[in-house]
Amino acid sequence: MQAVAKAVLLGAAYNVKKIETKTGKSMCAFNLRVWIGKTGKDKVMFLPIVAYAGAADVMLNHLKDGKLIYLDCQIDQYKDKENRERTQYIVQEFSFLGDNKEVTNELG
Repeated sequence: MQAVAKAVLLGAAYNVKKIETKTGKSMCAFNLRVWIGKTGKDKVMFLPIVAYAGAADVMLNHLKDGKLIYLDCQIDQYKDKENRERTQYIVQEFSFLGDNKEVTNELG
């Protein structure tokens, strides 16, 4: 049995961009600003988030910088071109937060 590392995140999206995969499919990449600490604003971190397929399409159409979003992600660790350890979060489920036009997506 293979273990899967998961994370549930809540934060604001920044630097939302469309990236083409090597196979020509759309991918959505952005940084998630999360607050850590007792008051919720003691420390800020920016986590790299990626979404593929239908989730990427929805996010590219509706996600704007500063928009609050709830994410259920798989944690992916890999080595970059310079052989440095990197971590990214791959979206499995999400919900946009903060206004009456809430958009949700659950991926199977």
